[in-house]
Amino acid sequence: MTTSPKHNPHEEKLAQLARAIEEYESGEYSPTIIDPVAEERKSAVRHRALLLLNSRRRSRKELFDRLSTPTQSQHKRQQTAESGDDDVATDAASSLVDPTVINEVLDDLERVGLIDDDLFAEQWVRERHQRRGKTRRVLDQELIHKGVAEEVRLRALSQLSDEDELHVARALVEKEVAKVGELADRRHYDKALRSLVGKLARRGFGTSLALNLCREALEPLRRF
Repeated sequence: MTTSPKHNPHEEKLAQLARAIEEYESGEYSPTIIDPVAEERKSAVRHRALLLLNSRRRSRKELFDRLSTPTQSQHKRQQTAESGDDDVATDAASSLVDPTVINEVLDDLERVGLIDDDLFAEQWVRERHQRRGKTRRVLDQELIHKGVAEEVRLRALSQLSDEDELHVARALVEKEVAKVGELADRRHYDKALRSLVGKLARRGFGTSLALNLCREALEPLRRF
């Protein structure tokens, strides 16, 4: 029995936009996606945006910030312009991307589903919780930094429960305790306890939970 290829809507959206760009270049553009008047000034920005999106989903703010940052070649032109060459200064100024153009490109990508803060936040929370053991508190701060709106963050974080976080905390403690040898005295015990609690705290776990789990895990190693 044969199985059909796995459906990947993200790749389909990329292909859709690529087809629209090809149609424009051949003179058969689709006005619902490509505006021929603005295409020349938007094409370089769109190219950078698609390269960034090719690696993973990104929030709209994250993309705007990255696209607003000069490329290496633009940065070199700016440095040269600062040396006093008026012609170079004019070229450097014209090479900087207008925020309006960036937003127009982001609007285009949003319309075809390549930018979707809901999907981005959902994926970010799920993967960083599973792979890195991040808590809701830490993940919320990360999403704030990415410019994700509060209501979107709340929906994404609702994937996780207290039980999920407890499970991750226990697994992390078990992994770290396996590296600890016998604790011959109070000094060694306190050092190991501080180290374990600190690792949990950096992932956003509360002090009370961290202390209880770590003390419980270290108890069999005590020799005093």
